[in-house]
Amino acid sequence: MKILGLIPKRKSRRLRNMVVSFLEGANNRGHGSSTRNVTIHTSTKKIDASKYDLVVSAGWASYVNKIINHYKVPNIVIFDPQIRPTSKFCRGNGYKHYWGVCWNGPHRGYKYNDSLPNARWLALKEKYSINVKPWRTNGDTIVIAHQPNLGFDGESRTPFYDDIIQKCVKQSRKKRVVICVSPVGSGKHATTEQINSWKYMGCKVVTSVDRGILDNAWCFISSGGTTASKAVFAGIPVYGNELNITDPMRTKQSLNEFIRNPDTLDRTEWLNWIAYQQWTFGEMVNGKAFDYMMSIR
Repeated sequence: MKILGLIPKRKSRRLRNMVVSFLEGANNRGHGSSTRNVTIHTSTKKIDASKYDLVVSAGWASYVNKIINHYKVPNIVIFDPQIRPTSKFCRGNGYKHYWGVCWNGPHRGYKYNDSLPNARWLALKEKYSINVKPWRTNGDTIVIAHQPNLGFDGESRTPFYDDIIQKCVKQSRKKRVVICVSPVGSGKHATTEQINSWKYMGCKVVTSVDRGILDNAWCFISSGGTTASKAVFAGIPVYGNELNITDPMRTKQSLNEFIRNPDTLDRTEWLNWIAYQQWTFGEMVNGKAFDYMMSIR
């Protein structure tokens, strides 16, 4: 099999390490590979991906996805992991932590398996010091993690959040709606106009989802992101509209039903499965991550 690695040309050795490590594992399995740097100016004609059987890329840069989507070659994506330490935001530490891996674009390539062993999950849980709490039976807030940027499909998330916030305020007379916005420096901060509007509706607006916010939550609503998995660990039912790693744990209820009495599903098999959705650089180099991804293709 011929494999092409596409590396977003940024000032980040981390992105290069993601792709190169995975390709080394494929080489150890007898496959051939090469890499190309990609910038916002790289045209689809300059890199002919049709000559390859598989493309491996890092992150969700639109100019990389443009090439992948143009040639429609099977694609493995390596990205900042969904499962991180519950106490803080962490993108990893050198070669010591895990990185997410999935097929064919942002979170569309997860293939759920409810029969995987638990040893890998127990190791990830210990390394990240994850405490899985029992499902919440009380709580006085509905927590909404606001993400104002475009979704992975390129469409605005604003209509989803406008609708959700209005319905939550209307339906949750006994519970306060708390809206968590991203820090200003992230580039994803909500506008002053939005924040003032939410406060006028009676919502509390805070920066980021911290442990104290989750401690008082009855339920959690987000279009996606790592906070959704942290909410599941904290025993808080999750509602959302975009594909992500918490899909098997997300309710099929309507929003009104969810607010009144959210489902609490058995998390055992899901916890075992999520551990196979992210890998260390060492596991990429030795081919273990490659073997798993080929087994679910």
